[in-house]
Formats: sequence, C-alpha cells, structure tokens
Amino acid sequence: MIAGLHKNLPNVGIYIWDGLPYSKAKTNLTQHTIISSSAVFKDLSNNKSVADWMYDATNDEIKSYGLELLLDKKY
Repeated sequence: MIAGLHKNLPNVGIYIWDGLPYSKAKTNLTQHTIISSSAVFKDLSNNKSVADWMYDATNDEIKSYGLELLLDKKY
C-alpha cells in the first residue's frame, strides 16, 4: 500500500508508529483513533508526534516518518 501511495502521490507524507496501547486490553491505537487521544502529542516516530507531523504538513513541510518499521519486521 505504501509503495502505491508513493508511486501515485510522489509528495505524500506518511506517519507510521509501532503500536501504542489504547487500554489494558490487547488493542492498539490506529490512525482512526489516535487523533482523539492525548497520544497524538507523544513522540512516536523519529522524535515527532502525530500533531507535529500534521502541523508541518499544513505548513508545506510534508515528510514521512516510520517507514523503516515496514522493513522485514518480526513480531
């Protein structure tokens, strides 16, 4: 999916993090749920928070973070 985004939208900004507990249950925050939590202000990837990444993007500094997490990761 990421390769397709980069191919079709060369200037796309992507932010990926390696899980963040939502609660004591074995669930994790996703892009759909992190925006409404205080975790949006935590540095989750490359010392940047999701809020920082969104702020930068709205100010024409579109970057990607966390892409290294996609490389042959074993869980």
